[in-house]
Amino acid sequence: MGFFRNVGREIHDMMDKPRARGSVARRAGLAVGSFVILGMVFTSSLAPESFDLRAGQIAPKDVRAPQETVDRAKTEKLREEKAALVKDVYEQDPAVLPFVNDEIEKAYAVARVIKADPSLSSEKKINGLMEVSDAPQQSYTAFLRTDTATINALRDASKQAAGKVLGAGVRSDSLEPYYKQIDLEVESIRYSKDLRLFGAGVAKKALRPNLVLNADQTLKKREEAKKTVEPVKVLKGQLILRAGEIVTDDHMVILRDLGIITTGPQFSALMAGSVYSLILVSAVVIYLWRFERQTFENESKALLIVLVFFAIVLFSGVLSRVSGYLMPVAAGTMLYATIVEPRFAVLMGIVLSLASNIIAGNDLRFLVVCLVGATAGVFGIVHLEQRSGLMRAGVGVSVSSLLTIGALGLTDGLSPFDVNLLEQQFWGLLNGVVSSVLTMGSLPFFEGLFGIITPVKLIELSNPNHPLLKRLLVEAPGT
Repeated sequence: MGFFRNVGREIHDMMDKPRARGSVARRAGLAVGSFVILGMVFTSSLAPESFDLRAGQIAPKDVRAPQETVDRAKTEKLREEKAALVKDVYEQDPAVLPFVNDEIEKAYAVARVIKADPSLSSEKKINGLMEVSDAPQQSYTAFLRTDTATINALRDASKQAAGKVLGAGVRSDSLEPYYKQIDLEVESIRYSKDLRLFGAGVAKKALRPNLVLNADQTLKKREEAKKTVEPVKVLKGQLILRAGEIVTDDHMVILRDLGIITTGPQFSALMAGSVYSLILVSAVVIYLWRFERQTFENESKALLIVLVFFAIVLFSGVLSRVSGYLMPVAAGTMLYATIVEPRFAVLMGIVLSLASNIIAGNDLRFLVVCLVGATAGVFGIVHLEQRSGLMRAGVGVSVSSLLTIGALGLTDGLSPFDVNLLEQQFWGLLNGVVSSVLTMGSLPFFEGLFGIITPVKLIELSNPNHPLLKRLLVEAPGT
């Protein structure tokens, strides 16, 4: 400890020189340096691991989603399939039926003229009838032998058959199915088969599509069908590519959406890290300036605050690889409560919890446990009388972390005896032990290095059992 005392004395003397006391430039440099370093740490934590991949390449390693996103390719495919199931929307054109009836009327008028023309031979009459009716040869011969009343009745039957088919709707894609329906409709006529075929032929010649595609309504219904399809999600930690798998265009879409394709500097992570760092550093500086002006102007303590902060952040980054519930944020608050004062320690508990949570992957559960444990650490040493009390404070951190993790697990629907929940609670218990050990081990180091007399140190020095005080009582009683 002699070495640390000498180094601490030099730092203390350097900081307390008149020309350096209250130096705005040094304090500003300390704040800016903290902002830059913390921003770099946050940027590194927020920027997902990137991959230099192209479609058609073989994935060199497993690729997992660092965050939740939407699989746009699969979602769009499902939506297109859903939209394809929606039938086209057609509307009937009311002008088609009168037009068809008029065409049938004209066809029968022409047929009557041909039948009644004595100048035409039978062959020419049949050729003329072929223009108005699509029927077999014998149907034309039967028509030529039919009387006027029968022809009028046959005309009405043709109109009736065409009207029934048009009433059900006729589309323009193919008329053959509708021709067969006309054949079925005329079968009920009491005349001969040849005449029925002639009447059906006239109706077929006159038939026109009366269903018009409503493109707007069809598109609207298909869009509505697409909206019913839930987006296909890629969950955080989900395997996107296996090592050795060929990268497809669909894979590339997901990887780009996740922002893990190497395209250059990741400005979004840099901006987010800088903003987070600015908020946290500003909160600490403003608090010290408004409520702890003496500490704010003491560069030695300011440097100590920064060193403790980054030490806890470093330990949190390392231990979070084991479990986020093991981050020793409470060690920082116990140190701050001892070195500065408890209210400042509560603020730093919030700041350290936010910083550690960002490093650990932004898990709300980690943040809650860190906040509770950090606060419990401050409460545990408010009336600290000796260093062994730090261990009792660590027990408080352990218990509060255990209870908080249990409450979070029950909120998520886990059983109190769930293996994963019990494992998380174990890390919470261990957190209190690690925090108290770190505090007890580092506090003498910081006291010696920075020449700081903490309340615990004063209590220890005033202990009557201290060798120096015993000697004083013996050699100079009443002093």
